[in-house]
Amino acid sequence: MLLRRCLLYLVLLISIAVCTELVFDEEFVVIDGIRVRADSIKNETNNFDDKNKREKESGKKGKDDIIEEQTDDDGSHDDDDGEESDNEDDDDLETTKHLPTKCHVCRLLAVEIENKLTTVGRIRKTRENGNPIYFKEEIVILRVTEDLCNKMTKYNIRSKHPFRYKRGVKSRYRQQIEELTKNSRIQKWMFATPEEDIDDPTGEIRRLKQKCHDMLVQTQPSLIHWFMKAQSRDLTKWLCAKRVLRDDNQDCLKVEMPKSNLVPALRPKKPAPQSHDDKNTGTRHEEL
Repeated sequence: MLLRRCLLYLVLLISIAVCTELVFDEEFVVIDGIRVRADSIKNETNNFDDKNKREKESGKKGKDDIIEEQTDDDGSHDDDDGEESDNEDDDDLETTKHLPTKCHVCRLLAVEIENKLTTVGRIRKTRENGNPIYFKEEIVILRVTEDLCNKMTKYNIRSKHPFRYKRGVKSRYRQQIEELTKNSRIQKWMFATPEEDIDDPTGEIRRLKQKCHDMLVQTQPSLIHWFMKAQSRDLTKWLCAKRVLRDDNQDCLKVEMPKSNLVPALRPKKPAPQSHDDKNTGTRHEEL
């Protein structure tokens, strides 16, 4: 009786071992002589397929993304950074520590005031060869000057251009990094260098923002006076040439401002092409 019971227990143990081995074999597979869990292989395969799918979708999205370019009212494209900017020498901290000049700061301050007025002010009168005249509301000019100098971070340096600062362009350092990483499969790069040092490696744009703030504090009463009593005067000449830079260098006021620094409503418009009928009419008048 005891022997029969022992044999029964032995058969039961063997059955349990066989079942366990079968389950064990189903849960694990051998790859290159290493047993790994089958579900982990399945997960790895799914992750790989998902990754390939994401890469294809991101690549497609990248091609579909179109960078909007500002255009003038006549349909011409804004001046852009061509090959000239690619050949520029890199500025360093030592050669740019005196920049921006007082002239640069004042001119950009005037430009940003005129830009912001187009969105905040109410136009009372338009002018064919000048900026519009706005209703004289002191609250408007106060709103314009509020946080105005934060706009200076939208600019970057183009040292070979007549006017040194241009809105909406990237630093040479940022351009070089993007050129080196554009074909990388890594979606997001993490750099030891802070982002602000990549976009402004010499600190010149930060100085531009600070000097703008200091100048705005000094000139705000004059700006209020201009807005309330002298809007017909060109702001750059009235504020910079006649007041702020009266005893300082004014060379930067004499060079052409990049069109991208002005909002489209303030950019100079090209004269409309003369039609064929107008030319014939002019010819007939000359004959008479």
